[in-house]
Amino acid sequence: NFDVKTTSHGQTFSVVTGRNTVADALVAQIEAATTSIHVASGHLRSRPVSEALLAKAAAHPEMDIRVLLDNQEYISEWTATNQEAELAACLAAAGDSESAVRKCLDKGFYYSYPLYAAGIPLRFKYYCYRWHYTYAVQMHHKYMVFDGRVVASGSYNLSDNAEHNTMENMVFYDSSALPDLVAAFEANFASLWDLGEAEGLYPKLLEEIDTATGPFPIVFEPMALGWEEVTVLKALIKEKCPQVTSDEFASNPQSHTWCDPTDS
Repeated sequence: NFDVKTTSHGQTFSVVTGRNTVADALVAQIEAATTSIHVASGHLRSRPVSEALLAKAAAHPEMDIRVLLDNQEYISEWTATNQEAELAACLAAAGDSESAVRKCLDKGFYYSYPLYAAGIPLRFKYYCYRWHYTYAVQMHHKYMVFDGRVVASGSYNLSDNAEHNTMENMVFYDSSALPDLVAAFEANFASLWDLGEAEGLYPKLLEEIDTATGPFPIVFEPMALGWEEVTVLKALIKEKCPQVTSDEFASNPQSHTWCDPTDS
């Protein structure tokens, strides 16, 4: 999406307006898929990719489409409604200006809730009440597997930022040439999709918090949780330890990996 540009200070890069090379290639694979699409990604903020997934699921509800994202991609229903309102206001203000409309559409947008609302199976690698880089056991994967046959993977996050603001790569691997590699990606996805389930991590954590008479963890062992499960967990943490919503906890999450309900 870049051209080389010569300036008085030498050569640099300039963004080619409207070009979405990687997103277009991913959308083409989504549209061509017939049986399954498995997404494991730290982020899902690419409008073309997200809208293609939503369209595919709507047109082919029988397909095995599953999306696994990092902890930080969870948003509440309120946040989802608010970002929709902000987008609508931005587009209204943009009017007929093509560049202004593009800026509105390219702005960071969290697609986890729209996918959940559309009924697409969605899980988060979840490990903390409030994300912070110092303790995040982040899912840093960036791959998609189509029909168990083609893998797209690289440094490219599923975002407009990766498409237009940074130099990234996305490589496509075909099982006709690399069957073991593609199978390994599918096996990795399967293990992450059920992360912590066999160990019962989620019900154990809920019980620990619900019965706590002293400090309980708000940074915990990673597990794969659906949107509703995360919502229940966050609500329980807030109910048992309201100070998690305080300015102190929000400003210094790295100093608060446990919450003590007995603290005033």
